[in-house]
Amino acid sequence: VLLLVTVTISETMSRIIAYQYNSTVPVYHFLIPFQIVFHSLIFKNLFIAKSASRLFLILGGIVLMLSIAISINDGLFVFPSFNITWLSFYLILGTLYLFFQLVQNPSDKSLFSLAEFWFAMGTLFFYAGTFLIYGLYDYFTVDGRRLPSWVSKVTLTLNWILYLSYFISIYLERIKAQSKHETH
Repeated sequence: VLLLVTVTISETMSRIIAYQYNSTVPVYHFLIPFQIVFHSLIFKNLFIAKSASRLFLILGGIVLMLSIAISINDGLFVFPSFNITWLSFYLILGTLYLFFQLVQNPSDKSLFSLAEFWFAMGTLFFYAGTFLIYGLYDYFTVDGRRLPSWVSKVTLTLNWILYLSYFISIYLERIKAQSKHETH
């Protein structure tokens, strides 16, 4: 929930900054480190194996430092395509491990009723898409060209998938918490 609130606030801030400064780019340099930290903590709580949690946190620290170094080197008004690519790569790895964990520890419940499944699905779809789009950002924008018009449509669709999956995950987690509370 905290991640969704943070992203919503940053998206709102980016619109305000875009209106005032004609650029949303600086917001992303601050949002990406927050996303790295929040996702690291979320995955830490979702991973069963402590060694996987620890390794993922260490990798998160490396990606965080790399993101900050890239932002400092490139400047706040250069679009952080490499930062987004590294964030996406990091979250794809975490999501794939989460799927591996779900397969290795089958539940008597349907996958569709597991909050972890929906969190992983939304994260994988969104960040696989952004990995491809922003990994190719420099190619798309070579010689001062603008991003192709389809990029905003794809990004919007990926956002809808991400938010819908996260809301389903939160809803299922809430139901699970209520049923545990009622049985005690």
